[in-house]
Amino acid sequence: MSNSPAPLRVAVVGAGMMGADHVSRITKRISGAEVTAVVDPDTARATAAAANAPGAQTFASFEEALAATQLDAVIIATPGFLHEPVILPALEAGLAILSEKPLSDTVESSLRIIEAEQKLERPRIQVGFMRRFDKGYLELRDLVKSGDNGALLALHCAHRNPSTPPNYSSPL
Repeated sequence: MSNSPAPLRVAVVGAGMMGADHVSRITKRISGAEVTAVVDPDTARATAAAANAPGAQTFASFEEALAATQLDAVIIATPGFLHEPVILPALEAGLAILSEKPLSDTVESSLRIIEAEQKLERPRIQVGFMRRFDKGYLELRDLVKSGDNGALLALHCAHRNPSTPPNYSSPL
C-alpha cells in the first residue's frame, strides 16, 4: 500500500500541436499527474494525442469528458474563441484550469470568465504565459530595474522558438 496521493487527473482540450505537446509533457515529464481525457472534435487528432497517454479516453466535446470521467484539472489548447465554452463549465465543476493565451478572444467573454471565477472561493485559472519565468526575461527585468543603462524609454521583444515542426509555416 502506497502513501502517495492519487495523481491529478487532467483533461487536455484541443489535440493540435500545443495540446498534443501538453499530453506528451504530462505523460513523460511530470510526476503526480496523468492525462485521463483528450478532447477534440477531430477524432483522428484526439486519438493520435491520446496514444501518448496510456489509459486516456478521447471525447469530441468537453461536456462529454466531464460527464464520463472524473477530472481535477483541464488544460485548454484550443483557439481563443473556444476558451469560454470550456472554462465556464470547468469553473462550475471546480477544476483547476490552465488556459493557453489568450484567456478569450473578446473583452466581453474575458469579463464573463473573470466574473464567474470571482464567485468561487479561490482563483482557478492560470493563463499560459510562462515567459516571465524564462532566464532571458528575468535577466532583462533585472537590468531594467537596476537603471544601470538609464531609464527605459521603449522596448521591443520578439519571441523565436529554437525550432518548429516541419508542417509549420509563417508568412514573415
